[in-house]
Amino acid sequence: MRGRIAGVVVRKLSLFGMQKQGKWIQSLQVWRGVAEIVNVNCKQRYGGVRVAGMVWLLLAGWQTYAATLQFEPASGAPQPAASTTALLQQMEAQSGRIFLGTVTSIRLAGAAENAAVPEWPDGSRVVEITIAVEECVAGCKAGSVVLREWASLWRGRPHRYVVGQRAVWMLYPENAAGVTSPVRGMLGVLPVRIATTSTAGSKVANQNVDLRWVQTQVLRAMPNQSTAAGATVHPQSSVIKTRSESSTATVTAKSSMEPMNQPMAPLSVVMGVLHANASANATQR
Repeated sequence: MRGRIAGVVVRKLSLFGMQKQGKWIQSLQVWRGVAEIVNVNCKQRYGGVRVAGMVWLLLAGWQTYAATLQFEPASGAPQPAASTTALLQQMEAQSGRIFLGTVTSIRLAGAAENAAVPEWPDGSRVVEITIAVEECVAGCKAGSVVLREWASLWRGRPHRYVVGQRAVWMLYPENAAGVTSPVRGMLGVLPVRIATTSTAGSKVANQNVDLRWVQTQVLRAMPNQSTAAGATVHPQSSVIKTRSESSTATVTAKSSMEPMNQPMAPLSVVMGVLHANASANATQR
């Protein structure tokens, strides 16, 4: 009797779980065999039910339950980006405010103006970061912006931001409590770096946006199958040097060293892309 009950339970669990996946027929066929094994093993009693039968029953139930937890990604979920520009477009669509600015003050809400945020603050409190806006792209005005984050984001990271930090900020829309955070974690904080170059005897300071972290989230194309094994790719020079047993051949490769594909992209180029995306999003809305 207990063996028959076990078989029925397995069938019912399987049918329920896999109907959600649209594969209940295949599941029923697979687990019918499992149920028969449980039947056979449960007929041999050892303290009521043989251990082997219970193990099969637990495994069957667990796998069926796990199947019910599987789901397809929502149709509105962001798709993997094929380029840096495409990823920034996705992030911009999720943003409530986008601007270029520098951190001027950081404090725990309710604390003194210059009090440092403790290493392990109360997660229910709020950290207020005041940022002077240099250039607004969307959702802000000239002057300053106060970024309010839950202090739990600062736990173990007391230097999450620092005064004087200059970046392009992409922030989620504020919630009902007026709290927000950068889009996709710290990807939404694009650091601005100053690189000094010498031209005609004079030094020129170039402003670049560090896109290295963003570019780690971009899909990479598989190497061209026509490229010989052992090829060494030099993206900066756009040349592939291939070693063979008899000779060394140099093959010219197509390399997209566009400004937005460089680890350090010019600030003016990045801001131009963000402004163009903001205009396009405003038109669609």
